[in-house]
Amino acid sequence: MSQQLPDEGIKQLEANPVGTSPKTEPTTPRKSVVAILAANANESSLYQPWLNHPPADIDVRIVPDFEVRQSLPADVDLVVTHNHYRWDELAVLRQAMTAGDRGVLVLSDGILEFRNSWQNYNIPAGSLLQPALAHKIATIGPAQSRWLESWGNHGCCETVGLPRLDTAAAANGWHAVPASRSAGESTGSAHLTLTAPHQPTHDTAQPACLLICSARTPAFSEAQWAVTLAQFRALSDYLQSHPPQHQGQPVSVRWRVAERIAAELNLPAESLSDGPITAALELASAVITMPSTVQLEAMLYRRPVATLDFFQVPNYVPAAWQITAAEHFGSIIPQLFEPCPLRQFYQDSLLRDQLWYHSSASERMWTLIANMARIAKRQRQQGIPIRFPRHILPPESSDLDHDCLTGSEIDWPRLQPLREAWRQQARAAKVDVWELTEVAAAYQRAQQYSEERGMLHRLVETHRQTVQTYEYNISQTQQYMTFLQENANELQSRWEDTKRRLEQRNTEFAETQQRVLQLAAEKKATHEKLQEAYADAKRKQDRVNELRTHYQEIRVAYEALKNQQASAQPTRPPPLLTEA
Repeated sequence: MSQQLPDEGIKQLEANPVGTSPKTEPTTPRKSVVAILAANANESSLYQPWLNHPPADIDVRIVPDFEVRQSLPADVDLVVTHNHYRWDELAVLRQAMTAGDRGVLVLSDGILEFRNSWQNYNIPAGSLLQPALAHKIATIGPAQSRWLESWGNHGCCETVGLPRLDTAAAANGWHAVPASRSAGESTGSAHLTLTAPHQPTHDTAQPACLLICSARTPAFSEAQWAVTLAQFRALSDYLQSHPPQHQGQPVSVRWRVAERIAAELNLPAESLSDGPITAALELASAVITMPSTVQLEAMLYRRPVATLDFFQVPNYVPAAWQITAAEHFGSIIPQLFEPCPLRQFYQDSLLRDQLWYHSSASERMWTLIANMARIAKRQRQQGIPIRFPRHILPPESSDLDHDCLTGSEIDWPRLQPLREAWRQQARAAKVDVWELTEVAAAYQRAQQYSEERGMLHRLVETHRQTVQTYEYNISQTQQYMTFLQENANELQSRWEDTKRRLEQRNTEFAETQQRVLQLAAEKKATHEKLQEAYADAKRKQDRVNELRTHYQEIRVAYEALKNQQASAQPTRPPPLLTEA
């Protein structure tokens, strides 16, 4: 973190740096060079609203391949980026900060969210501005500046706002106008009056619509995804079982959630809200969203906003309506369509602290960038390390008295109707309003005492009836206890009889088991004898087969011998026939 110097110290160092002689500006001074470290800056909503309208002495260059090159052009005076999450992005910023020859401005692209800041294990620890590798941080509002300065960024935060929300802030009447300024006249007065009414501006002629949103990245681990899906599933189940209504008419529900949530809930295509968020907010009557920048955008459109957050973690951006458990749906959702003026006033106060909307954020962005680039250019030419004053933009408290509203800017009749009625009665009676207030308070106390006395009588009567009911219940309980005792005795007798029969059955089972074991032993002995007889029969059969084979051999030998003998005998001539 660079050391911050007061404005006087900066001017002295620039005029006469230590160990150097005063330098003179060249006759044709070059422009201050600002490098935008974002490849898609021309299409990004974070840069596009202000990028193409630089001052005449500022040269803006987009450096798309800074992560690959790991270096910056030599003539760059100021680095502007929102990329500070990956190691290669951090390496470039660390190089610029370590060398001390480039100014570094990091842009905040939305609200601070606890899980993203402290429980996001997909990015290097400490890369989310804890503290920032930058000389300055362009924050979106005073509250964010206070939080980031408490993270070790003391003197580095400049409240700018979100340039992409300038159109919405102006269209909804949030931009401040000097109280003493007429058309085309400027007095230089620092006091401003807020022109915004403190009530929603939704077109009541259109049917009521509930817009439900998730963050662009609603979870950073599977455990977080389980909670995220559970809270949206609970909300979907409640809306299906309790369809919201407003003034007797059904409320349409539009979903603008991550694809995984839509797939898990099996949402029909016609219920999904796509296209620009501004169009969705124009149609919405109320908004339920996870903690995200959509929360502030909906507040700009004066929509009652409830945050859906079952994670039970701290909220850097509070809300007037908070849903932290499924039990809150029944009480919170109806309030969004009939918002309490006090809660709406609280939401407006939150927005005032969370988002700079009093003037053009694009103009403030260029004021900050141009001043930083000029200071960095002069200090580089003088050969001194880059340092910036604590405040480059005018502090919020000196630029606008927006930390609190003046009495003329608050719609007291809506917030405290009884107080306004007292004022009118005091004017009619020509008495001091506080005297009338005391009289009204005394009358209210008397009414309260009378009501409390009647309440006491009702409590006594209720107590008497309760005692009678108690005595009757005691009598009924005693009868029931007697009945239970009789049943218990009968059950005890049945249990003893069952136990006796069970013992008898156990004895019979033991005898039967003993007989079965005896029969099994006899069967085993018989089986062994049968095996022996079978083995003896097999031996005899083998002997018979052997004798049969031997007999066959003898017979064959006999036949051969017989044939041999027959062939060895001489042939006798046939006997001669003699005459008788």
